[in-house]
Amino acid sequence: MYLPGWEDDTNHSLSGITGVSPSHSIHCLGPEAMTFHFSYENVPLLFSGLTINTPGEMAGAFVAVFFLAMFYEGLKIARECLLRKSQVSIRYNSMPVPGPNGTILMETHKTVG
Repeated sequence: MYLPGWEDDTNHSLSGITGVSPSHSIHCLGPEAMTFHFSYENVPLLFSGLTINTPGEMAGAFVAVFFLAMFYEGLKIARECLLRKSQVSIRYNSMPVPGPNGTILMETHKTVG
C-alpha cells in the first residue's frame, strides 16, 4: 500500500488497517506540499472508480459537485427550520384573582404555543 509522504517502518504495528501486515506499518515523513495542478487526464474524483479524462467530464464534475454542495447546504437549513418549528415555547402568565376575605391572589398559568 503506497501513501505519499509516508514510509515503511517495521518497529510498529497497524494490524487494524486493511492492506497493512501486522509486521509493517507506516509513519508520516512530514507535511506534503499543497499545490494545484490543471490536468484533466486520469484525475480521480471522490472515489477511485470515478476518473475524469476529458475537459467536458471535468466541467460536468464541477457542476455536479457544486450542486451536491448546494443541496447539502439546503438540507442543513431545512433541518434547522424544522428543529425551530418543533420546539415548543412555554410561557407563564400571572394574573390577579380575588381570594377569600377580599384578598387578591396571583394565579400562574402555563401557556404552550
